[in-house]
Amino acid sequence: MADVESAIAHGSGIRRAEMLRRVTDLFVGHCPQYSDDEIALFDDVIGLLTAEIEVAARITLAAQLAPIPNAPQKVINRLATDDAIEVAWPVLAHSERVEDNALIECAMMRSQQHLLAISRRRAVSERITDVLIARGDRPVLAGLAGNPGARIS
Repeated sequence: MADVESAIAHGSGIRRAEMLRRVTDLFVGHCPQYSDDEIALFDDVIGLLTAEIEVAARITLAAQLAPIPNAPQKVINRLATDDAIEVAWPVLAHSERVEDNALIECAMMRSQQHLLAISRRRAVSERITDVLIARGDRPVLAGLAGNPGARIS
């Protein structure tokens, strides 16, 4: 933890990105074994390390965490609402950990590409489809229509 705090306080972006890579690799390598308290600790540490990293590092992080069923919740929600679609897409389209409120916020505030990613989720609740239908363009609507897991009110 001292190394993480030092990397955040005094480290360059390169040092923070390296620390993030190491912490993420540690999490991904053993994620099924972690308790809820340990996942919360990873959530805090990864959250601190991602506060000021470049898009490329966030893209890598999103790709690594999106398929993990017990991925750190706050980090996943932050990645899902990232302005950069390259960061948000894998999380929006594939992560089961994104909370509905984060999906709705994203659907209300972000680009059509963000909406398209949401429309491709395995399951999309009625609350979310209502926003996608209200804001989405033709590809988003087609994505919803072709998604057997999208519930339409």
